[in-house]
Amino acid sequence: MRTAMSERPSRVRRGALSLGLAASTLLCASCDGEGSTGITHSVVLAEVALVANAAEDGSVVGLNLDDRVDDMPAPETCNKVDFTDPNGVPGIDNQLSLFGPTLSLFGGDPAALIQGAINEGSLLILLEFEGIDSFDNDDDVTVRLHFGEGPTDVGNDGLLVPGQSFDIKEGTASVEMRRQRIVDGHMDASSFETVLPVAVLAQRFNLPIFAGRLSIDFDADTGEVTGTLGGAVPVQTLIDDLLAEIPGGEAIMPIAARALRNLADLVPNDIGSCEQLSTAMTVHGVTAFVLRPDDAVTE
Repeated sequence: MRTAMSERPSRVRRGALSLGLAASTLLCASCDGEGSTGITHSVVLAEVALVANAAEDGSVVGLNLDDRVDDMPAPETCNKVDFTDPNGVPGIDNQLSLFGPTLSLFGGDPAALIQGAINEGSLLILLEFEGIDSFDNDDDVTVRLHFGEGPTDVGNDGLLVPGQSFDIKEGTASVEMRRQRIVDGHMDASSFETVLPVAVLAQRFNLPIFAGRLSIDFDADTGEVTGTLGGAVPVQTLIDDLLAEIPGGEAIMPIAARALRNLADLVPNDIGSCEQLSTAMTVHGVTAFVLRPDDAVTE
């Protein structure tokens, strides 16, 4: 629960958001669809958590990245069988969920590291939704994913305060997905490729993400979003740029590298192994503003 200190500005911005949506609806009441423009709404991911373990019942949070449902081993997935998510949806690709026990051998707290990077402003993922007429149902929304930078304000709950403004980080690549739909407050957006600028502790490297997909629910009262972000990452990049740089992990490195290679399930090569690993993250986004280089900022 957010404290009174962080809720006061949040309520003001929520009221403005509701008024904006109401005005947009009135303006477009007689539109035929093609002329409807709606509003642009943005969030920053205040919480991001890697799904590195399966649930006790064997279900796995994740997304279907390859549009396949493999309940039997297949060469296209290097003989990996898909998971089922907690809601019973089959075809889930998230082989990283089997890496949790190996990851724990390195010690430390990955969740705390990720949250710390977000709060200090070194891992800011921005989602921008253009053309929203309703958080409930809309058949034509443009979704953009940016990487941001800038000072951050963290509330007493340890999370980013809603309503902050962030610049698009220089040198990063934004992605755009057009004609995405909101159905009963839910959006499945796909697909995209991007490069995530990782900055955790002393580690700085670029992590390519392929077959990216986004599955989120909108809160019409707050403008916040909750859901899952999934994608495939190159195994060799994880080994060379992440695992190899973890302090004190030299003895565990061979075991971890072998485990990652064995878990890879996407993009099979000529020698019978796969080059990419399916991953998923649970996310929660709060309202934010995206500042572009040409936006004028006045005091």
